Amino acid sequence: MNPTAGEILDAIDEAYGGHYLMIRETGILCNFSGRMDALLVPWSSQADCMVQNTGTWFWERPRLIAIEVKVKRSDFLKGLRDGQYERYANQVSGLYIAVPRPDHPVKRFREQDRVCKLKEIPKGVGLITVKRFGKAHCARRPKLADVQFEPDVPWRLLFAARQHLWEEWRKRHIADMEIDERIGKAVARAIARLRKE
Repeated sequence: MNPTAGEILDAIDEAYGGHYLMIRETGILCNFSGRMDALLVPWSSQADCMVQNTGTWFWERPRLIAIEVKVKRSDFLKGLRDGQYERYANQVSGLYIAVPRPDHPVKRFREQDRVCKLKEIPKGVGLITVKRFGKAHCARRPKLADVQFEPDVPWRLLFAARQHLWEEWRKRHIADMEIDERIGKAVARAIARLRKE
């Protein structure tokens, strides 16, 4: 069974999360038609798109990497026919198409299980494949370009990053509270047993 779109993004976030902030399902770029599956915003000088120094500050010309996830061949081919990938690639610094990587114990993969072939990916667009158990593999890097964004894009990124970090903190806080509650109940039961004895 192949990974879902969410599992593919989770694997990419795990692989790239040390240097990029992943904003999912976003229409943060105002001249972008529709919503991207994910946008990678570099927050470390070790991010791939920062290694090639442009000589300008990040906020002057941010290099943002989009990810478009395709889990079915028919969806990939529809995007190819509609020119979706070229349109997206012209709006961001780089674009990855992310697909599940078929994984069979005896045969490496069957042709009908493949979402796309590397040679079908438009020129300049990268490819990430994700195995069933969440291992992301970069099959090809995108060609990076300096794109002139709207002047308020850095502010939108800042607010989106703040929202993302707040949600992450909230999830951890709720998980910590649940653990504290379980510990409290276990201690209360242990004390009740001791009193009975």
